[in-house]
Amino acid sequence: MPTDSAGDLGRSGRSPNDERKPFRIVMDVLATQDQVDRLHDILGELLCGAPPEHDGPCRIAWDIGSTGEPSTSDSDDVIYGYDADSAAFTREHLSPIEVWDKDAVDRSLGL
Repeated sequence: MPTDSAGDLGRSGRSPNDERKPFRIVMDVLATQDQVDRLHDILGELLCGAPPEHDGPCRIAWDIGSTGEPSTSDSDDVIYGYDADSAAFTREHLSPIEVWDKDAVDRSLGL
């Protein structure tokens, strides 16, 4: 874990010289699992500034994850806040948006 020049991270685990704050960017998509997996790579490259699985440092500290429509009420997806009601809400609001056909999307993502 990085430290400041004095080596003191304090109780928060944050160096007193570190001006960064945690942020969460939220995005809902209506896509196939393959498309979401590819979007992880694309977004990672945008954030990191390097291709996936690169050696060396990233541009900024980041993490990415996704969760999909839960298959059961006991699904792990519910833990991440994407329960059946949330999935239905997303589908209802994103379905009317005009989009490219699946083959065009897949080609544009290199799938």
